[in-house]
Amino acid sequence: MKVQAIVEVEGVSKTRKEWCEHLGVSSQLLSMRMKNHGISLESAIRMGGRRSGDRIKTALQAKAAKTAALMSTPLPSVPLRLCPSDRDCYVTATGEIWNNRLKRWLLTWTQPATPGETDRLFMRVRIGGRVRSVHTVVAEAWVDNPEGLPWVTHKDEDSLNNHKDNLVWVRRSGWSLSKRAKKVEQETK
Repeated sequence: MKVQAIVEVEGVSKTRKEWCEHLGVSSQLLSMRMKNHGISLESAIRMGGRRSGDRIKTALQAKAAKTAALMSTPLPSVPLRLCPSDRDCYVTATGEIWNNRLKRWLLTWTQPATPGETDRLFMRVRIGGRVRSVHTVVAEAWVDNPEGLPWVTHKDEDSLNNHKDNLVWVRRSGWSLSKRAKKVEQETK
């Protein structure tokens, strides 16, 4: 003769078979809940009968409705352009970056151009898991690059001024604007 263990839940003691009859579920359903959710028999019993699936479904529907409402939140009312490197981000002409998926402005920080350097600081931002220079993101979105030039520099040599009007595409990194300022001014007019 097989002895069945008594399971006590919230002060009520019953065998597993009696709990299944009480809840209107099969023993297999309880076992499946225990396996799928990694829970004890007592927790599976607390989940209730077949109707607990309806509670879970309702909770998932509520979460989906909240997500849909968040996704329909309008963009900020400033001029924005889509960031070419990440379709969830939009860039202002001054260098602020809006993440439409997270519905918030991304944080930026200053970082030296090279480790240990203190005279040239650049604004950085994390977009899509990559750390990018803010001036490059702004230039990709706002500054035309018909020649396909690879680098961006600041016209006024202020590396923290990331306004679109202060950025220009150049042929090589480290291009000194002070030496060729007149040439740039002539080319941009």
